[in-house]
Parts: sequence; C-alpha cells; structure tokens
Amino acid sequence: MLVLGIAVVIWGFSFSLAKISLLTFDPFELVTLRLLLGSIAGLFLSIGITKWAPSVANSAQVNISRGGFFSKDQWRQALVIGVFEFAGTYLLYTWSLKFLPSGVIGTLTLMTPVLTYIVGTVAGIDKLRLKAGFALALSLIGGALCLPLAAIFNNFHLENQALWGTGLILASNLCFAIGNVAITHLEMRRKWNNALTFHGQFIGFILAGTVLVFNEGFPKLEMSKFKIQNWILPLYLGLVATGLGFFLWNWGVQKVSATKATLVGNLKGPISVLIGCVLLQEHVSLELFVGLVLLFISIIILPREKRLQCSN
Repeated sequence: MLVLGIAVVIWGFSFSLAKISLLTFDPFELVTLRLLLGSIAGLFLSIGITKWAPSVANSAQVNISRGGFFSKDQWRQALVIGVFEFAGTYLLYTWSLKFLPSGVIGTLTLMTPVLTYIVGTVAGIDKLRLKAGFALALSLIGGALCLPLAAIFNNFHLENQALWGTGLILASNLCFAIGNVAITHLEMRRKWNNALTFHGQFIGFILAGTVLVFNEGFPKLEMSKFKIQNWILPLYLGLVATGLGFFLWNWGVQKVSATKATLVGNLKGPISVLIGCVLLQEHVSLELFVGLVLLFISIIILPREKRLQCSN
C-alpha cells in the first residue's frame, strides 16, 4: 500500500502540469515523449532492483540485466499492458485536456474504481458483492467531498466539445481499468513481473508515436520546443510521473488487487488539494477531512478476492 500511496502523491501534480505542457507540445507529442522517457526510467529501475534488491527481482528482470529485452513468453502480456494501461490511457487522457479543464478531468477519474470493478467482474477477478458496492459508493462520495466541485464545474456545460472531452476521459479510465485488471490477472497466475511495466511503456511509446505520425505528421520543430524551461515539465511527467510513478503503481497493484488499487488512486485528487492548501497556507475545509476519511474507509472495507493457486 505504501508504494501505491507514493505513486498517488507523484500523480497528484500531473493534471495541471500536463495542461501547462500542452501550451508547448501537441497532445500526441507529449504522450509519445512521456512514454519514451517513462520506459527509459522504468528500464533503469528494473535493472537497479535486480542489482540492489535481488529478493524482489525475478527471472524476467535477471534477463534484462543480462541484456535481454523481451522474452518469448512475455510479449503478449506486454502488448496488453502497452495498449491499455499506457497508449490507450495516455492518448485519450491527454486528448481530453484539449476540451476539458484539468479539474473536471480529475473529478471524472473518480469513476475509475467503478469501471475497474465492472471489468474485474466480467474477467472473473472480482465478484458482485454488496460490500464492494458500498465501498465504491463511499469512494465516490468521499472523493466528491474532497474536491471543490462548485468551482470546478462553474460555467461547465456538457455540450459540443465538453461532451467529446467527457467521452474521451471516460474511455481513458476504462483503458486504465482494463490494464490494472490485466496486472491482477497475471499476478493471480504468477505470470506478472515488474519488468512488464517498462516493456508496456515501450510498446505504448511505439503506438503513440505511430498515432502521432499518422495523425499530425512528424513533430514540428518550433524554436520554443528547444528552450530548456519548456522541457522541465515534460521531463517530470515522463521520468517521474510515468516512469517512477507507474513502476511503483504496478508493483503495488500486484500486491493488492486492481479495484483496491484504484480506490487508493482516488486519493490523488484530494492529496493534490491538501498539498496546495499546505503550500499556500489556505484554509482546509471540514469536507476535505470528511472525504478523506470516507476514502480510507472504502479502501479498508473492500473485500479481497482469493487468489488463484494455478500457474496457467
């Protein structure tokens, strides 16, 4: 749970930073750059863990340290992770930033646990339970209480571009849900390893780069893109938020479950609000604390499904 919490704190800054980065980079350019930098960071993290923490390393990571990149029995899993958790999630999410304020997008991501639970139930990972439904409801209510919804949705009208942006972010949430359920599915069958994170990111980079070239052509070489200050945010988004953040997140998902992990993920919005209050010395509302309590309760009461004992 600790690694999930660290990932959530890292991601708490991503919504606004990605929005600012879009002033310089096109959406698909930013996604391609993030996934490339993320895969590089993930590679070094995998090698580092293999070298310095062999107790948590596995055979796939040992192959990486010996110079291997993809093993024959691993490319299908990496493709699923790359298509859904990275390429699909990031392309749709970043595209939605062109049509919706970052606050609205952050609020709509509160639906991710619900979508994850639905996908997990269809995949046979989760079971329909009243207690699980109650936990999901608490998470939605708690997340809503933590966010300044009145300010976020002020003058927001669900029409034209806003409707399109809403569809994009919900589709992004669904892709993220499928990716997380896939991780739980692989872990239940003892086929998951942490190296799949950067494998998936690299595949996501290839897919995102392909979409970029076919949709917008090769990246435009405006002089503004070569200014050092314009690369600070993309470097953070790529190396830290995407590379380190997803390495920790996927590591945490395999330790718990997809649905429970996404419930923890709902803390990223409130945490970002709380950090802003601390840094700016603003008043912290009672609703924020009540919402955080409900979010923690939802995580605690969510029933844990039994893991499969087979290895097939």
